[in-house]
Amino acid sequence: QVKESLYNLIKRQIIKMALRKSDKLRESILTLPPISKTYYFLAWLISDAYILSYPRSGRTWLKVMLNKMLSLKYNLKKDNIYLYRKTLFSKAPNIVSEHPFEPDYPTIYPYPKMKVGKKFKKKKIILLFRDPRDLVVSNYHEYTKRKKIWQGELSQFIKEPYTLPRIIKFMNLWHEETKKRKDILILKYERTKEDPFGELKKVSEFLGINASDEILKEAVEYGSIENMRKLEVKDHFKHDKLRPANLDDINSYKVRKAKAGSYKEELNEEDIAYMNQQISERLVKEIGY
Repeated sequence: QVKESLYNLIKRQIIKMALRKSDKLRESILTLPPISKTYYFLAWLISDAYILSYPRSGRTWLKVMLNKMLSLKYNLKKDNIYLYRKTLFSKAPNIVSEHPFEPDYPTIYPYPKMKVGKKFKKKKIILLFRDPRDLVVSNYHEYTKRKKIWQGELSQFIKEPYTLPRIIKFMNLWHEETKKRKDILILKYERTKEDPFGELKKVSEFLGINASDEILKEAVEYGSIENMRKLEVKDHFKHDKLRPANLDDINSYKVRKAKAGSYKEELNEEDIAYMNQQISERLVKEIGY
């Protein structure tokens, strides 16, 4: 019996070590339906707020700034872009981040229908929006350089039914939800690039953190493109969410160009005209793109 207990203890420790060391192993385990449901249910139970976005909308950038802001405000030592793991059992709010649909990066059509999940109904939401044209281009590099789940030209990628049309559906769906509720804060990538201090201050007040201007300034500096790229190269957060797939290819970095309107540098006039037409015809005008 003692040997069996010792064996089980060692086995649990090995599993814990493996989960810490291997992002791929952890993520593959979390895709198993029973484990995934349990994990996200527990995260929901302890959550005070959610950050929701379409992939490549600046969510990691916001989390890096919030990580620093929470550290300074609540004297939390360890950096972690999984914010709720950092703040659990502290006085800070527990903030969970998700892409509120499955899968994150579809490669086939049709994909599961998008809807506003019930679990988000009574939670504060920070909703991130970004220009759909920049989103498509950024996702192209995620698909081809980081995830390596798609091959082909950018001109072909923008016309796939699981790229621009899906982004537009996501934005329309959540824009409609904002009209029904007062506990959703919309954060646009473009405005945040122009005024990161002002937008982070809105987030701080929305979450009831009310960080000082000094803390906000330090958090913004910590989240600068120069510093985030340094953190990514050093693998500071020990997670593939902020780790280059190839150190020699800037397009494989999480922090790539990190600017608004960069789609103009990568798409030809015909592709831009196609995307402009799709956005004009399908995206709700009030969203502002």
